Amino acid sequence: MKVSYHASKQQGAASHNDRTFDLNLATHIDQSRLHLNHYWTWAPGMDFESAERLFYRQNYMQMAEEQNRNRKTKRIPEEYLNLKRYKPEEAIVQIGNVEDQPEDPKIFDECFEAFICFLNDWNKEHGEHMHLLDYAVHKDEATTHAHIRLVWDYKTKEGIKKISRNTALRLAGIGLADPNRPPSRTNTRKMAFDRMCREQWAGICEERGIQVDRTVVGGKHKRIQDYKKDIRLQEIEVMRKDTRHIAEIINRSMEEAPAEKKEPGQDGSTYVRLTQEELQNLVHNAKNCERARKAIKKLREEIGESKENIREYDRETLDLTRQRKDMESTNTGLVALILEPEHGENVENIIRNGQKILAEQPELYDQIMEAYEDQTEQTAAHPMEAEEPELG
Repeated sequence: MKVSYHASKQQGAASHNDRTFDLNLATHIDQSRLHLNHYWTWAPGMDFESAERLFYRQNYMQMAEEQNRNRKTKRIPEEYLNLKRYKPEEAIVQIGNVEDQPEDPKIFDECFEAFICFLNDWNKEHGEHMHLLDYAVHKDEATTHAHIRLVWDYKTKEGIKKISRNTALRLAGIGLADPNRPPSRTNTRKMAFDRMCREQWAGICEERGIQVDRTVVGGKHKRIQDYKKDIRLQEIEVMRKDTRHIAEIINRSMEEAPAEKKEPGQDGSTYVRLTQEELQNLVHNAKNCERARKAIKKLREEIGESKENIREYDRETLDLTRQRKDMESTNTGLVALILEPEHGENVENIIRNGQKILAEQPELYDQIMEAYEDQTEQTAAHPMEAEEPELG
């Protein structure tokens, strides 16, 4: 059976996780099963979104004040929730898929509870740089799964808490995914941490009787949106099968209905009398058919938007390629000037000394990145944050 752990800042919404949005817009959610869900937040009694805003306000006010000294547009801590670099990370854990799930629903609850205990214990032993904000177990969709939202931070020498996953992971003792290679987009601390969590989740499932398929899926880890789209496709396929099955049952029932249940109508057609239970089942199946129709329509719209995004991405890539070539041409003369005898030795010394300093003080790299992003108002995720292939 497949088990999965996905973590990213590219997705997630607190209101989706605790179901505080218009559920009528979510055709994939069975509202009759909402009571089966389980929710937790660090601030009991609050909805997820309000609790996250409170956490950021209580912990990152000094960080915002420090940054505001050098900013024209002032920020409040709550605004960090919408900036890619500072927003919470969201992890999704799941056992099986739409057509292959544990028979006993309690198995997932036991596994998830053990996984949360592991995260809390690991965090206490490694400096408490990771903060669980909220989590939700969803049993109202086709496949049971859980969302975990968290944020990473560390304290400066001045005692100011700052959000930085890379620095927090380093201080927690997490090394690069491959310690024999230099840091790069395909060799990060996040990859090492995700690998540890993925292995731990698989191990917890195996301890509780799940036979985990550890086959590596794909050469590149999926983004959460792609993952969710695949899940939706699986759900739709099951709905289609259910629809065909329902049609077969109805047709067969009409043919096999006892004579005493058949009644002629005033329009000359033959009708079948149904019991209350039969009518309820028919209505429920009809609702499933309508839900499947809406889900298919929405997915087609998403596919159309994705195609347009791809075309736009191709156009932007072409423009960037042209700009890069222009810059390379312009910089050729500058590079030649720098490497002239009277400049070359000084440049080499500067580069060598800079590399030595960064090797001896790795925290400077994080500070340089933070200063650069603050000055340029970059809100993109760190350029060296890729994810590794998924097991199972």
